[in-house]
Amino acid sequence: MGFAIAGFLFWMLLSRRQRKGFLWLGIGFLAGVVLDTALDSLFYHQLVFTPYIYFVVNIIEGKAASMGTSSFLVYIAVLLAVIVTPPLSIFLLGAGFRTALVNRLNRPIVPAVLVFILGHCVVAHKEERFLFPVLNVLPIFVGWGLPGLIDWFGRRRKGLRALLKGMAWFSIGLNALLLVILSVTPYSQAIYFTSLLKKNFAHRDVTIYSLDRTPFETEEKLPFVYYQNSVPNLKWQTVHGEDSVAGLGEKAVYLSATFNQVKDRPGLLDSLGYEKVIYSSRLLWGVNEFIGSLKMNTINDIWVLYKKK
Repeated sequence: MGFAIAGFLFWMLLSRRQRKGFLWLGIGFLAGVVLDTALDSLFYHQLVFTPYIYFVVNIIEGKAASMGTSSFLVYIAVLLAVIVTPPLSIFLLGAGFRTALVNRLNRPIVPAVLVFILGHCVVAHKEERFLFPVLNVLPIFVGWGLPGLIDWFGRRRKGLRALLKGMAWFSIGLNALLLVILSVTPYSQAIYFTSLLKKNFAHRDVTIYSLDRTPFETEEKLPFVYYQNSVPNLKWQTVHGEDSVAGLGEKAVYLSATFNQVKDRPGLLDSLGYEKVIYSSRLLWGVNEFIGSLKMNTINDIWVLYKKK
């Protein structure tokens, strides 16, 4: 939120009437800093200024970047994908931000949102969840841009208007379809997959082999300790690479893997006598099979449990 606060303060600097509020904001801010620093120091038993340590470790020392870096444009693509499905989202966001920059720059929300988005684009390590605070604001930008967009559409030639209408209906239909799919599909496929395993192997000890990592770990191998402790009857053995599965023999009755781990050689585990018995989402597995056939990037972390026939 520091980026949004910086944008808001920038707006205050530009507005003469708002500069008087700096004193009271500063007093409240310093009071909060003193209180929070005191609490952190009390809990850690030493003087701790958390924002400074967070900035040094994650930005200066690059700890966050060690967990992966992404292009400057990644968040722009994410915003285009979540506000409404493309290509309609391109027109909506484009018109909204154009109107905000040209006619609404005096509104405090505009510089706050712009600095928030640009600041996150500059930071090398990116995660979609970091954009969450700004998502509820974007419909305001879209609303600002709609009158100008409708006027622009009305002045286009008939053929172009027909093309734009087709694109709009395609985006609306796809958006509605995805809304239905996401409303019945858990976001964290790994956690949902472990809940299915818990139900399936209730009160029964079982050893499950897993390719490279278990579903109780993130893609960076960080453990879901809380969820794993709830199923002590599930024992895990990690297998490195699909070729290693052949050497396990008959002892590996159950094997778990993600779609992306087996997509390059989809028939290998079948040839070793395994069949799929539990999916984290059969629908998303099928979606991955389809988009994979188109040579497009598939959805991460869609899990399946194999059983030896």
